[in-house]
Amino acid sequence: MKHRVIDFLGVIVLALLLAVPVSGQDHPTALKAADAEVDPMQTVMEQYMVPGPEHKRLAEFVGEWNCKALMWMEPGGEPMETVGEAVNRLILGGRYLYSEYTSTFMGQPFNGIGITGYDRFNGKYVSMWIDTLSTGMYLSAGTYGAGDNPAEDFGVMDDYLAGGQVKVRNVTTLIDHNTHKFDMYITGPDGKEFKNMEMVYTRKK
Repeated sequence: MKHRVIDFLGVIVLALLLAVPVSGQDHPTALKAADAEVDPMQTVMEQYMVPGPEHKRLAEFVGEWNCKALMWMEPGGEPMETVGEAVNRLILGGRYLYSEYTSTFMGQPFNGIGITGYDRFNGKYVSMWIDTLSTGMYLSAGTYGAGDNPAEDFGVMDDYLAGGQVKVRNVTTLIDHNTHKFDMYITGPDGKEFKNMEMVYTRKK
């Protein structure tokens, strides 16, 4: 794929330029006619390709972590408890947080990979998750509250037992520099939401 890097980048830049509104319907960061003397390509790159202040929040999660996880298979049921480890680092010039998670599930080795970033064009945090319990990808998108408020994102997860899909809401709370918590809530067939997972991460010393 390396021999097509230049062509690929050209397609991306062209797509971004075409995405800029020209009909007068302003995107929050759309180019203005008054900026005609500014190089459009440079402006687009600065607006959508350069990491912004939102990406700095991702650095809080960089490091090596111990994790204690609880999982509820149904409302009111007894949770399954596991422990795991995560190694997080920034990639692609600080644009994304890359996470590798290692644990066990039902006595079997479990490995997962997550990538989280901030999409400046759409104004949302976006995440992707893959693991050894699936051959699909779990995608979610959401926002990060102001100050110390938690992040909240939403996605849809495949339901292997019932078939179809279920709505998922995730809440990430930064407790302090050395501790953060991830809670997952699933909407059941009755339309009610219940807590499916809780993961508490503690920084390794």
